[in-house]
Amino acid sequence: MRKILFISILVIIILISCATNIKDMNIAQTKVTIQDMDKNTLKKLLPDSIYNIIIRVTDTNGVEYASPNYRNFKINNLKKLKIEDQAFFSFKLKTSSETFHAAGTNAYSLNIYVKENNYPVMTYEYTLDWDNYDTLKFNGRNGLNGDDGDSGFTASGDSIDSVTGSSGYDGTDGKNGYSGKDIELLVLKYQYGNSEKILFYEINKEMVFLTDLKTITIDTSGGNGGQGGSGGNGGYGNSFTEELTDEVTEGIPGTPGDGGDGG
Repeated sequence: MRKILFISILVIIILISCATNIKDMNIAQTKVTIQDMDKNTLKKLLPDSIYNIIIRVTDTNGVEYASPNYRNFKINNLKKLKIEDQAFFSFKLKTSSETFHAAGTNAYSLNIYVKENNYPVMTYEYTLDWDNYDTLKFNGRNGLNGDDGDSGFTASGDSIDSVTGSSGYDGTDGKNGYSGKDIELLVLKYQYGNSEKILFYEINKEMVFLTDLKTITIDTSGGNGGQGGSGGNGGYGNSFTEELTDEVTEGIPGTPGDGGDGG
């Protein structure tokens, strides 16, 4: 147990050392980009979506650091954004499902600054991607995936009766997806600056959505069922050799376990 704990601590220390500490750095410039999960760089965002924030830091000697310690950054004044994850090498934001914002303002914004450093606060603003925004989502949550079955044990090969590996264990079933939400929407035209938009107001949850004048899908489908767990591999067979006759009984692998059913 102590060896496992020591190895885990060592791995964490190595990971931390690979991320550049920038708290005491003389910073000349920072470059912040936002990317979707397919690593496309964006300036417009969709609601209810997760994005990666990529930060590059250049010091006063002109050296650029591609792997700053993301925990050296402090994020505040988030508008329709929340921090999904902030680790040593990654920083993820999730946009709100609500989209209402006043005309002349951006839908999303945040401030980023470096802890214990005099580099000025950085403010970033992003517009709503009106062109690709066409769905209001009220889906149920997805079901959890089943657990994979454990592999069978290897045969000992100590005797003619112990050449067959044991069977793998079955995977467990995935859980069912959760039902979609019942909603009640008030829909009306809304004057947005010099143009008209559609305003959706969800009465029970008091949520407000603003869209272009176009076809909008209201999605209240249930969540996807979880995947069934994979069956475990059968245990390895192990051959047995009779000492007196040198007769070999070949090892036989165990039967794999069955996969679990999907939710």
